[in-house]
Amino acid sequence: MLWMVLCVLFGAGFGHTMRHAQVRQCGMAWVGACNYLFAALASWAWLLLQRGPGLTGEAAVLGTLCGLSYVGAYLAMDHALRAAGVGVTQSVQWLGVSLPVAASIFLWHEVPTTIQTAGLVLAFISLPLLASGPSAPDAPRARWRAALLAGLFVLEGLVGLAMKVYSLRVPAGSEVPYLCFMFSGAAAGSIVVALRTARPGRGEMTHGVAMGVANVLCNFTFLRALALLPGTIVFPSVSAGSIALSVVLGALLWHERHGLRAVIGLVLAAVALVAINM
Repeated sequence: MLWMVLCVLFGAGFGHTMRHAQVRQCGMAWVGACNYLFAALASWAWLLLQRGPGLTGEAAVLGTLCGLSYVGAYLAMDHALRAAGVGVTQSVQWLGVSLPVAASIFLWHEVPTTIQTAGLVLAFISLPLLASGPSAPDAPRARWRAALLAGLFVLEGLVGLAMKVYSLRVPAGSEVPYLCFMFSGAAAGSIVVALRTARPGRGEMTHGVAMGVANVLCNFTFLRALALLPGTIVFPSVSAGSIALSVVLGALLWHERHGLRAVIGLVLAAVALVAINM
């Protein structure tokens, strides 16, 4: 139970630290680069200390591709946070799990339960509701809000799909090498993007490292929870808990307000994630 609670806290901490960096007008490209660079270094240190499974070609290729997808997801998240707020944005990120689940059905012919099928339907119903309006008081009335959230949903889904492919090709317990290449690929891609902007200052590095700490600890506590508890408990509890905490903190810290359709979308998203992961 403790590991799941910590995972939810660190996951929400990532998004709210990023929002704080935006409010402080930090250079977000360098914030992302520092985040992924710290996460990459921590993952390689974790691998060396663990003396676990060795490096494989699957981990290198799929992890790097996943990391590059993370760069796109981070850039989309940067704009989505400004347009829709933390609660809605992180809910859409969690809903990205719908794509690898759908791929499992159509590509690998896995048979979903009735509850999982209902969860997928609810997930796709919730998306337009979540994109129905701004929730941050300073959110621009951007006509591209729905497109941003849709792009974020797809990119997060691609990340999950790469993880699904990797899990099918390697034995259980080989996650850390994958994380090493994933964060290294994300760090390399983020640095390429950041080099086109102004040099980073203390604010960019501080926020980036804080996000990197949250990133690594969220993944670590998630893996620890899975090692101790059934996935049918961990996945729905973490996903629904993360949505609830992000929405509450968004209202308290950033004065985010949600219209009726967005509230319905948030509820449907939480129910959908619980159903999909059962």
